[in-house]
Amino acid sequence: MNAVFKWLSAFPVQRKLFWLASILGCLSVASWLWFFCAHSSQVSFLSRQGPAEWIVYPKPPSGQVQAWTDLPTTPGLKAAFSKSFTLARVPASVTLRTKALRKCLIWINGTSIPLPDSDLNWKNGHQIEVAHYLTVGENSIRAEVKNNGGPPGLWFTMRGEDFELLSDRSWKVSYEGAVWLHAALASDPLRIEKGNPLYGGETTLESVRLRWKTLAVFAFCAAALVLVAKYWGSADKWASALPARVKAMSPASLVLLAIMVAWAVLIFHNARVLPQRAGFDHSGHVEYIGWIQQNRSLPSPTHGWETFQQPLYYALSSAILSLFHQSASSFEGVVALRHLSLGVALAHLFCIFAILRMIFPNDNAKQSVGLVVTGFMPMHLYLAHYVTNEILAAGLMCATLFFILKLVTREAGSIFTFMALGLCFGLALLSKVTAIILGPLFIAVLIYKWYKAKPGASRWSPPALAVALALSCFGWRSWQLWRESGHWLFCDPRWTYGVSYFQDPGFYTFETLTSFGSCLNHPYYGGLSSWLDGVYSTVYGDGLWGGVCVMGNDRPPWDYSLMAVGYLLALLPTTLIFAGLVVVALNALRKPEPVWLVLMAFSFCLALALLYWSLSLPTYAVARGIYCLSGLAAIGVFCALGWQSLTTKFKHLRGVIVLVLLVWAMTNYASLWIRADPASTQAALAKGFLESNDTVAAVACLERAFQTEPTNKEAHACLFNLMAKQGRAPEAAEFAAKMLQQYPTDPSWHLNLARALEAKGQLEESLEATRRAIALGPDSPSARMELALRLAKAKRYAESIAATREALRILPAEQEPHLILAKALLAEAAHPGLPLDELVSADFTMVATNATAKERLVAEAIEHLHFFLSFSPDHTETLERLAWILATSDISRLRDGRMAVQLAERGCKFTKYKHPALLLALAAAYAETGQKAAAMATLEQARLLLQDPQDGALWKRYRFLSEFIPSRPPNWTGEP
Repeated sequence: MNAVFKWLSAFPVQRKLFWLASILGCLSVASWLWFFCAHSSQVSFLSRQGPAEWIVYPKPPSGQVQAWTDLPTTPGLKAAFSKSFTLARVPASVTLRTKALRKCLIWINGTSIPLPDSDLNWKNGHQIEVAHYLTVGENSIRAEVKNNGGPPGLWFTMRGEDFELLSDRSWKVSYEGAVWLHAALASDPLRIEKGNPLYGGETTLESVRLRWKTLAVFAFCAAALVLVAKYWGSADKWASALPARVKAMSPASLVLLAIMVAWAVLIFHNARVLPQRAGFDHSGHVEYIGWIQQNRSLPSPTHGWETFQQPLYYALSSAILSLFHQSASSFEGVVALRHLSLGVALAHLFCIFAILRMIFPNDNAKQSVGLVVTGFMPMHLYLAHYVTNEILAAGLMCATLFFILKLVTREAGSIFTFMALGLCFGLALLSKVTAIILGPLFIAVLIYKWYKAKPGASRWSPPALAVALALSCFGWRSWQLWRESGHWLFCDPRWTYGVSYFQDPGFYTFETLTSFGSCLNHPYYGGLSSWLDGVYSTVYGDGLWGGVCVMGNDRPPWDYSLMAVGYLLALLPTTLIFAGLVVVALNALRKPEPVWLVLMAFSFCLALALLYWSLSLPTYAVARGIYCLSGLAAIGVFCALGWQSLTTKFKHLRGVIVLVLLVWAMTNYASLWIRADPASTQAALAKGFLESNDTVAAVACLERAFQTEPTNKEAHACLFNLMAKQGRAPEAAEFAAKMLQQYPTDPSWHLNLARALEAKGQLEESLEATRRAIALGPDSPSARMELALRLAKAKRYAESIAATREALRILPAEQEPHLILAKALLAEAAHPGLPLDELVSADFTMVATNATAKERLVAEAIEHLHFFLSFSPDHTETLERLAWILATSDISRLRDGRMAVQLAERGCKFTKYKHPALLLALAAAYAETGQKAAAMATLEQARLLLQDPQDGALWKRYRFLSEFIPSRPPNWTGEP
């Protein structure tokens, strides 16, 4: 300890103060993060306490957006947790403690437990004495947990003398009417099983085994490149043969030129062989650009999926496309936008080079290492192929960082530097809201330059000019957003977690937030395993398949096997980056120069912003390294410093490190080089053309595919889709049966056969093929859904109920299975084919616990219909069905006249009072609420629309209502 104090006493006071401020700052941020995770009700972070575990429904992971709606709020997703236990004697005191994500109701032995106000912070939980609710012998606990957006979770303890009951895997749980299963721990990693659309992605170890020859070629080329560069630098005759302009360029400049040429060749080659719709949220970006082209104005922030984004990229894209008379929805227009991304990306690379040259003047080795790492960083390479605003935003943020560094590294900054800083920062904010993380640095550098400037009238001018330019760039947009929504920067309510959508996992635990390693063997969709895996997966490869959530030729036609190898090789640049980060931190602590402080502050803000956003929106899609694309310059600096520190300490590793870095760069580049000839590429193009309804182009691509590889699986699948789309059901069925001879264990072909057979009218054969598909892929959501639909079509409602509950195991937040289940429940309740008790599964509380099985089935159907309407509020058929049930049900305590009136009036307004079934439902609803005059008027309005005498069901309803409404008895018995 004395040695530590002696060492500290050797530092000057300023450095001690800086150390103290750094330590206090880190502790403050760590404390804030802990408090944010442990106590904020807006963060779905499940902190473990004691031996009890957070438990959830064991739902298979999904890549799809779940529970998305245009309504301002969504219904809460519900899960019912159940546990039975036996007591030899009842303890004198039993304390129940529970927490739920997010609202909870508890029953003990059928008696509701009065918990405190449910509006309190759900992380505080509830505690209550429950000994008097228990009995000797068999006891049961039932908890209904409701989450307004995301999977419900439960933490539960019940303790007494010699007695303890904890939430663990032994509990049973049902989720939104799905089958009952044993609970899973929230900290368990999500498992992708057979049938899941994400099943079957490439693994790194298997890819190394398959591609070792390619790696050997890259290693040979890298070694040759190193030897040539070394010889070139020492051979005068080589230098004398070079043009004068090349001689004047530094080696690092030549590296930059080579990388830029490689980028141009790659993008120009891939632009026309990459499917049109490849990329994250492609349709949303294209819709935004198309709106500006068509209307010559900016859309409302709530107009489309991406219109909340800042408009610079979309306005620029629209202007360029209009200049060349192209549309963003056409293939040629998308190609033009890819070339635009190339230009912006090259400018970004040049800006990175300028920063490296500023920080490492006359050090070509460090500049070259930084350029190689940033120039071949996969997230930069693959994003440049997509229609996205990320590239432009990252480039402008990098330019802003360049001018900040330029100001802090020079005693006096010119007025043009201040103007460029303000302009770049303003345009960055106008391209993406994430540029706001540069705000503190922007203000800090202006204050710093003002403080360092000589006193005088002109001391304020440069900083004020920079602020004025920034405000002039994005201030008008902020004012526009403020007028429209009351928010000045970010105003789309759909992006509030739990309001409109969620994605798996839907919450974080300490294990899923801090664990790492799964992506080193299963690199794709790493965010489903942990947050760190998700970031690594998207930084060093297209780990989310361009936003496609299905394994197969829906993915961009990258070489995913070779890309998987790159994840292992990426351990070296990752090591260099972290080593450089340590060097920068030590440099800042030893000698707190402004340049190191800026880089550390920028990196810290970027990482903290990504972590904060991920905690606020706990989905795998937010754990994306591409949101840190603006930090590429800092990554290049860290990597260069890490390379210097390692090669200085371990000189014998210099050659090995350079060789592996070059192999990594070649692997990344080659994995994104799309080979136009392979049948898989042509099949992917054909599928894209089919989605765009360009059948001629799709057929041409398929012809080229079959010429290259007549047995290609992806091309055959696309050909089947073409047959189905054209209505050639007999030919499609014959083709699918033929393909099953080649792929007898492929569930997708069994499902294709089922679809073709159903189109031919062979429903029973279609059901058998669907069941075979499920047997081979139990977690297939499409197969489960199609089985439930076909069983309902065959009027086998009891079997359809069971099949739909299995579908809800996979898709609990999807609206369609809820509608199918509701229809099947109502049909089976009306004409039971099995004992109704066998069909009661979900644990809803709409009716009393002593209700009959029929009451419970109808009550559950009503809840499923409400769930469906919350996503499709104007769905005419469902509005009419639910209103009629609530107005005329023969189960008196299920009728709700007021709700029936609301639903029927909503449907009638939507259909402009021209839908006779809705008018009949409205008449029944008016009668149920005692409004006989309105009921009779509405009934007459419906009669005038009943022109078709063949519509016997509606005439029957009309006659029933016309008879009973005028003399409605006090106790309404419902429809006969």
